[in-house]
Amino acid sequence: MQWWMWLVAGAVGVLALHLALVWMERRGWVYYLHPPKRGSGGGVGAGIAGELMNAFQPTREVIVAEREWQKVRVQQAENGDGPGTRAAASGEQ
Repeated sequence: MQWWMWLVAGAVGVLALHLALVWMERRGWVYYLHPPKRGSGGGVGAGIAGELMNAFQPTREVIVAEREWQKVRVQQAENGDGPGTRAAASGEQ
């Protein structure tokens, strides 16, 4: 076969593959030209990435825990139910 015949055969093959993929996408079998719609959150990927960061940076977990503890302390101080107050000593909530 001549080189131009290979070129034409290749172009026909690529076109046939493209049309087959478009047909399969319309039937919902594959995502080809239009990617799937994503949710607003990170989903599972964000959770996995966060756990990997904790594995490689354990100090990050300590910092997050410290910030949460500080938020609780500030909320207790604003509400007046921190340690040493009457509500904390009597067990009221």
